[in-house]
Amino acid sequence: MATSPVRFRHPTSCAPNCPGSAWSRDTGCWNWAPAADTPPHCCASGSATATSRRWRSTRSCPPARAGNLAKAGYHPEVVCGDGLAGRPASGPFDRVIATAAVRHVPRAWLDQCTDGAVILTPFGTCFANGGLLRLTVAHGRATGRFAGTARYMWVRSERPSRELHPPETGRRAASPLDPGKVMGGPWAQNFALGLWVPDVGHAHRGEGEERQVQFWDQTGTSVTLVSYGGWYEPTAVVAYGPGDLWSEVVAAYTSWRTAGQPDLGRFGITLSDRAQYTWRDNPETVIAEHRS
Repeated sequence: MATSPVRFRHPTSCAPNCPGSAWSRDTGCWNWAPAADTPPHCCASGSATATSRRWRSTRSCPPARAGNLAKAGYHPEVVCGDGLAGRPASGPFDRVIATAAVRHVPRAWLDQCTDGAVILTPFGTCFANGGLLRLTVAHGRATGRFAGTARYMWVRSERPSRELHPPETGRRAASPLDPGKVMGGPWAQNFALGLWVPDVGHAHRGEGEERQVQFWDQTGTSVTLVSYGGWYEPTAVVAYGPGDLWSEVVAAYTSWRTAGQPDLGRFGITLSDRAQYTWRDNPETVIAEHRS
């Protein structure tokens, strides 16, 4: 009888790790001080932003925090609301700066931008979080590359799901590759793999010969367990449900190696009115697509 996969809880959210960010005890928010050349007409999504410039900030937070900011010498316009919806009444914007991670860049941000505007947001996939995406808006589209790393907590509605309800029995097979090579690389490798398989999450359990990695999709109907010890044995991989997620991850790893192990800066995102496209090297080389 195949072992039924275990359920996981969400990990504890970690604090942002970004130069210029600081926790404000008065506001209870992460306050980000913009660079000197930051344009004055911006929409900051996800956090109350403390700055002497003219900012619009959208966040679900008590209005009293605006008073706290004023006491600290800052006078932004603070709007309490859904940051993913932007602030249509105050647009169009030259900059949209988010301080919470998304998996799907909201179309509302694009719709509220002028041509030439910049959208800067932490970005991640179910596989790995921590990228900093910089998009430039032109003619109803936004496109750009990853500019670095930004480790922020998820926007609540963008958190990857960990609700699992696969079948009780699975299909067994050997692994075509050593999982230690596929999953044992640095963060940049995991982030790149996640761009190919953005809806696949993973977690490890066990130690030594008992070590396993579990993969699941966002529907929760497909789960795959891979054993590190004896990975070449015909029982090392157990796939539950319709998908073989380990095969998808191995294909992503193979594509990444074939492309010369590209680093973060070689990947980008294009957002149009139809879909969000993830690409490598140029927007024509699409590796993943999400239709809203």
